[in-house]
Amino acid sequence: MGILFAILAAIGWGTSAVFAGKGLSNIKVIPGTALSVLSSFFTVGVATVALQWNDLMTVSWQAIALFAAVGILSFALGRAFNYMGIERIGAARATSITACAPFFASLTAIIFLNERPNLLVIGGTILVIGGLYLTMSGGSRQKPESSIQNPEMRSVRS
Repeated sequence: MGILFAILAAIGWGTSAVFAGKGLSNIKVIPGTALSVLSSFFTVGVATVALQWNDLMTVSWQAIALFAAVGILSFALGRAFNYMGIERIGAARATSITACAPFFASLTAIIFLNERPNLLVIGGTILVIGGLYLTMSGGSRQKPESSIQNPEMRSVRS
């Protein structure tokens, strides 16, 4: 079941990158990020209140602090940087580059959680780095200016 959830998450993230790319032709990155974060907050907030309110009321301050850091790093900064990448190099290429997240997750888990990677994790990390190299060595071709529908956004690109 965990693998299915991971695949569904990947489908959601991959699809949302395309929607973000399309949306960025009509809005600047920071307001787009704000709209995305607010809609996420609303969706998760309703689900939490409806399904797990009692669990939310018993959360420790440490968990609150850690998930606040997750919100800042992932939802705010990560999403804004991702949208900036999508805006400049397109959804497919930017999303391929963000797929190096397992490398950073492994490195961070080793440092903060004292995890010890096995050979499969090390091999997978090497493959991720190889894929990242292939994605980045494909040239720095940007999306054509004509793909931006909003004339104001053309000046943001340069």
